[in-house]
Amino acid sequence: MRVTDTEFGDLLPMDDAGFFLAGDVRVNEQPGLVMLHTIFVRLHNHIAANIAGDVAANNPESDAAEMDELLYQHAKLVVAAIIQKITFDDWLPAIFGADAVNEYLGEYGGYDSSLNGAVCNIFSSAAMRFGHSMLPQRLPIRDADCNPVEGWPEDLEMRDSFFMPALWTENEEFMELLLNGFSCTLSNEVDVAATDSVRNFLFESVQDPLDLMALNIQRGRDHGLSDYNTVRAELGLDALTSFDELSSDSELNQLFNVLYRYDIGNIDLFLGLLAEDHVQGGSAGQLLTKIVLLQFKRLRDSDRFWYQSYIEQGPLRDFVEATTLKDVVEATTNIQELQTLDADGDLFQNENAISIFGPTLSPSTQSPVAAEPDLDGIDIQQHDVDNDGITDVITLNIGEIDDDSESSSGYKGPHYY
Repeated sequence: MRVTDTEFGDLLPMDDAGFFLAGDVRVNEQPGLVMLHTIFVRLHNHIAANIAGDVAANNPESDAAEMDELLYQHAKLVVAAIIQKITFDDWLPAIFGADAVNEYLGEYGGYDSSLNGAVCNIFSSAAMRFGHSMLPQRLPIRDADCNPVEGWPEDLEMRDSFFMPALWTENEEFMELLLNGFSCTLSNEVDVAATDSVRNFLFESVQDPLDLMALNIQRGRDHGLSDYNTVRAELGLDALTSFDELSSDSELNQLFNVLYRYDIGNIDLFLGLLAEDHVQGGSAGQLLTKIVLLQFKRLRDSDRFWYQSYIEQGPLRDFVEATTLKDVVEATTNIQELQTLDADGDLFQNENAISIFGPTLSPSTQSPVAAEPDLDGIDIQQHDVDNDGITDVITLNIGEIDDDSESSSGYKGPHYY
């Protein structure tokens, strides 16, 4: 895939105005988005480079254009599978807890053609925006031991990072410093609070500042979403009879009572979801958890191209299922090992994490990390590249995969933005 070659490593391609181009037009909004898009583009190219010889050997009569497309499709297949695995097996349990994931998502049972995989309005316009409450006031810019670095003594205010591609093109190791910071500091809780960076100063570098939480509330109203209590009842949960049942925080309940004019049927879905008490073992409330996990189940089970439906058991499947976000980071950046993770080596759940405003993490608190698969020796096994139902006969030869470490098994501690 096309990249911008810089002295700091491959970055995303850029337009004439100097902004990054990616599969999502919002990529430039803040550095966390740029970071994720960049490491997966790098991973794609990393895999493509490693399999080029095998693809060429198995397609000797293909011309350059055909080879380029074959190589792209092979790498895309592997990267898509890795993203699916990380999202469903690692991230969802970290946020919602293993018990809820088992209850609502369950084990994969194969492609179900009767399911509608469309994204429902209550998910896209309310529930899946819960992450906005987890955003930090500052983006942590840290060294390998989670210490502040010269030039960024107080990290980076998020309000100063919107639509700022120069952060990437003018600062050496910005990728590594940002990833170090994200891996060793805590996210904010899922709750009704939001940082000033998005509450009062959203996108102020390019326009009059906006209020993201107000936008979310108005979006729900513009989309005609039902109120919080109605959605509870529609999804089989007990409807609330008074504001005292909203949460265990009596002060918060009273604020909602006054705000919504003493009518329990008036609560905006988005705010109600954020106000709920968290379920046991998770970081979100009962209704939020159910909406999100049921949507992800539909997305998985209605997808003909879900990786478990077309990648057969074997070395490639083992490789995908052993790969974590930590592995992707270490394969695509100058970080050879994320040193501040706990013994599980899980980027989403790290018991060693500290508050971004707290004391630094001393080396004595660092723990060894779990073994990871080798991303450098990838060939390909046979599979259907163009999804036409015909198996393309190719080979896969991966070095030994250490899959002894367990995948995320539920909420074990803090998680990260």
